[in-house]
Amino acid sequence: MAADVAVHLLSTLEKHRGDVTCGNLKRKRGLSDIDAFSLSEVDVYAFISALKDKTISQDEFDDIYQLAVKDLVDNEEIDTVRRDNGINLLIARNAQISLGCRLRLKLSSIARKWRLEFCTLVALFLGYTFALTKIRRATAEKKRVKELVKYTIEHVRERMVESMHDPTMAPYVIPEQIRDNALSDIHSSAERQKLWSRVRSVVESNANIQLKQLEIQGDITDVFEWKSS
Repeated sequence: MAADVAVHLLSTLEKHRGDVTCGNLKRKRGLSDIDAFSLSEVDVYAFISALKDKTISQDEFDDIYQLAVKDLVDNEEIDTVRRDNGINLLIARNAQISLGCRLRLKLSSIARKWRLEFCTLVALFLGYTFALTKIRRATAEKKRVKELVKYTIEHVRERMVESMHDPTMAPYVIPEQIRDNALSDIHSSAERQKLWSRVRSVVESNANIQLKQLEIQGDITDVFEWKSS
């Protein structure tokens, strides 16, 4: 008799777990596995008790029921959980799942796997594209800096030569004027200043360039001047 009760009890719990797993019973968002897959022992007892043979007394059935629960727990087919409020929960370790549900779960698992792999590939591609773009931009910027350094140094040297033939021409150049002329194609002032800072740093370290501060139209201004040999 205890074996029959155990079969009904286990079937009830496994069917409930299967219904939740397959989506036949809606699972509330954020609900733990224990709360989702378990049933109150009071409800399980009431359901199984309604199926008992009428020739068996309630006391006899209670003993049989407790023995059935103990056997299922000992055989590791179900678990019991006692809540702080005193409610006992019963939960099956396995689920009764139909063939259709198994197929659906398998396809869902495959889809999740492929979706994860696809997202990973997309992330890798985007990362590669971003890195490649960054490298290309850095390479182009490095080339631009080199060209601007050469242009600035030649401009300073030419100004010195021109001033030797034309006394009215100042022998120096103002860095910001070169910047505005050479970088007129860059509309972002922040980007333009960032690039020019690199150019100016290299120019100032050149042995032929002398950085001076002169008073021009009442303002103290940095100027580049060619060092005389």
